[in-house]
Amino acid sequence: LLYCFGKKIKDPNLVALAVHFAKTEKFSLSYPEMRRCLNEIFLYDEIRNAEANLPYVRDSFFPEIQVMTARSAASSPKGFFIAAKGGTNGESHNHNDVGQFILYYNGKPVIVDAGKDTYKKITFSGKRYTLWFTQSGSHNLPIINSQMQQNGAKFRAENVRYQTDNEKVSFSLDIAKAYPAEANVIKWRRTIDFFRQRKIVISEDYILKNQTGDIEFNFLTPCSVEKISSGELLFVQSQGFSILLKYDPRELDFVPQKVHFDKKENRDLWESWGDSLTMVRLKGKSLPSIGKLRFEFSVYNE
Repeated sequence: LLYCFGKKIKDPNLVALAVHFAKTEKFSLSYPEMRRCLNEIFLYDEIRNAEANLPYVRDSFFPEIQVMTARSAASSPKGFFIAAKGGTNGESHNHNDVGQFILYYNGKPVIVDAGKDTYKKITFSGKRYTLWFTQSGSHNLPIINSQMQQNGAKFRAENVRYQTDNEKVSFSLDIAKAYPAEANVIKWRRTIDFFRQRKIVISEDYILKNQTGDIEFNFLTPCSVEKISSGELLFVQSQGFSILLKYDPRELDFVPQKVHFDKKENRDLWESWGDSLTMVRLKGKSLPSIGKLRFEFSVYNE
């Protein structure tokens, strides 16, 4: 599908990316649907003989769906890669994830989106949002006054802004409207500032009507997590690097939580991440109703 679409819109980067996926994922004619299977039969030799390439686009922004991506440099997986989204919680195959972001370093995952679990009857039923992987609490998002985001198109981002230059990328949005009235949130502006060669800063600027529950920040990771000092967490990647997270320990408490996957019950998640991920929970300590918080990610002793 990517290959055909890339050809149709005359985008050589998309064509090359599709060929790369076809070859690295052991391209095979395995679709059960006749229309897809026939398409691949007729294109098999063409794709097999085409040149594969990973374009590593430096920056992209899609204003209609409010999705951005950015990396340290074009044409290379080295350095940081970050992606983030706004949009609404009424999108096709929706997860409640307005304001979600992911972070990679040297092509390896540091802060992730778990993705979807194996489809079951409940996945597309009225109980869809009882599933762990669809909830905003399983994404890299705040829980506000003990409330998670709700599903539906009216739960959305507002005032989305995006800027980029050679040194810095900035993406900001107000995610207050993604939460129900019970969250008592007037404004919650999340700003992601990516200083290409140095660090990523996540800023939370908020106003609450009043505080009626817990405020918590979640970061999901496949890395092992170590507390190295007050306000400093180390995300240790098995590929030989570590990413440092700094936060204000006067405002937040660190509470780690393992999220386990069963090979049979959670087949898709298990195939992606193995038997577990770690949810880094940073819980607010009597935060004021109007405030600002800051999280900084940088490379540790590279």
